[in-house]
Amino acid sequence: MKQTLIDKYLNGETSLQEEHTLSRLLQAIPPTQRTETDKALLLMLTAMPAQDESDLFTADYTEEYDRIVSARKHRIWWRNMGIAASIALVVSLGFMLHTPTNENIAVAYINGTKVSDEQQVLTMMESTMGDLFAHSNTEEELYQLFNPE
Repeated sequence: MKQTLIDKYLNGETSLQEEHTLSRLLQAIPPTQRTETDKALLLMLTAMPAQDESDLFTADYTEEYDRIVSARKHRIWWRNMGIAASIALVVSLGFMLHTPTNENIAVAYINGTKVSDEQQVLTMMESTMGDLFAHSNTEEELYQLFNPE
């Protein structure tokens, strides 16, 4: 009889009374002797309490629906506020880090050492440029490079 009820249940042909009978039969089996199929069927039968079919479609779930929608709106609002706060933080940090300054800064690396003294950097630059033009024909070479004949 148990297997016949199982087959009817799986085919969706059982009545409410037959489902109660099948549930009682499965619960009567000691837990250590239940097969995987018995456990799965028992879970299906007890997970959702049997209802009269008319109750399934006439039950009013408005309150639960409103609660779920309200909770979701609340989570979405907080998520959006978090995103907005993150964007504001990134933008303000960007402005703080990239604020232009009106200072002229002169930096040179001399033998791998950073020199930021403006006077020393300008002196080194003038010396290098003077040496470059005094000991070479740079102007002529640049002219030949950019004006090939």
